[in-house]
Amino acid sequence: MRCEVNTTKTSHSQIIAFNGFNLKDSVRAKHTEKLHNASHQNIADIISTCDDLETFIKSKRDIKKTEVEDNESIEQQCIEQFLKNTDRIHDKYVQVLTELQNVLCEKHDTTFYKLYTAIDKDITCLDDIPKAPTFPTVPSVDKKMLCKEILEYIQSKTDMSLCQNCTNLEDKLIEILEEKERTSAV
Repeated sequence: MRCEVNTTKTSHSQIIAFNGFNLKDSVRAKHTEKLHNASHQNIADIISTCDDLETFIKSKRDIKKTEVEDNESIEQQCIEQFLKNTDRIHDKYVQVLTELQNVLCEKHDTTFYKLYTAIDKDITCLDDIPKAPTFPTVPSVDKKMLCKEILEYIQSKTDMSLCQNCTNLEDKLIEILEEKERTSAV
C-alpha cells in the first residue's frame, strides 16, 4: 500500500505544479521560441537557395545571350566587310571600263598602245566578281544542354547528386591547380 500512497502523492504534486502553470509557461516560451527560430532559419535557407539558383540561372542566361549577341556582331562585321569589298571591286571595274572606253575612242597609234598597255595591267589585276556570301549562321541554343548545366549546378549544391559518376568539380579544380603548381615548380 505504501507504493500506492507515493504514487498518489506524486500525482498530486504534479497536479499542484500543473495548476501553478509552470509546465504550461515553460512549453509556451521555449517551444514557441524554438519553433519560431527554426521556421525563420528554414525560410532564410529557402530564400538564400532560391536567390543562389536565380543568380546562377541569370548568369547562364547572360552568358548565352552575350554569345548570341557576339556572334551577331561578328557576322554583321563580315557582312559589312563583304559589302565594302564588293564596292571596292565595283569601283575598280568601273574605272577600268571607263579607261577602256577612252582607249577605244583613240586612234590606233602609239597613244593607243601606251594606254592599252597601262590598262592591260589593271585588267589582269582585277579581282573576280564576288559571289553572294552564305547566309550568316546563328548558333542554335541547345536547351537540353542548358537545362543539364543548371541541373548539374543544382545537384552540386546538394549532398546527393543524381550523377553518381560525376566527380566533384571543386576537387577537380583543386587537382588541376595542384598539378599546375607542380609543373610550374619544375
